Amino acid sequence: MRRLGVALVVLLALPACGGPGDAEIREHAERGADRARPLADAFAAEFDASPETVADEIVHCRGKAPDDASEELDYVLHLDFDDADEAHLAEVAAAYEADGWRTRVSDFGVRFLLREDIVLSLSREGDRAVVTGSAGCWPE
Repeated sequence: MRRLGVALVVLLALPACGGPGDAEIREHAERGADRARPLADAFAAEFDASPETVADEIVHCRGKAPDDASEELDYVLHLDFDDADEAHLAEVAAAYEADGWRTRVSDFGVRFLLREDIVLSLSREGDRAVVTGSAGCWPE
């Protein structure tokens, strides 16, 4: 009987030791957010001097299970964007690539800029564009 009690204590303690705690996850997300916000702002400023911030919050990581505690920044900017900006986008993307970013264009015309755990994306919606910045998902 004594062995069973010891085994139960060990099994109950192991999950708590296995991964990061909520405070550590939040701190990681906040550090990522502190790095990503100014990068998203600078990227948006390439096309519009005064973009509108429409979201700025730490949220559950996209694509993660609901019971996974991972968090990331959700930062969304709306900006004016026209055909001249579309032409300028290739130049901006080339400059980002030269600075170590990887770029990718999706089937939906969204351009993604990736570096470390930071993702910037730009999608066009008529005469506007949406720039998003995300960072902070706990590394796998």
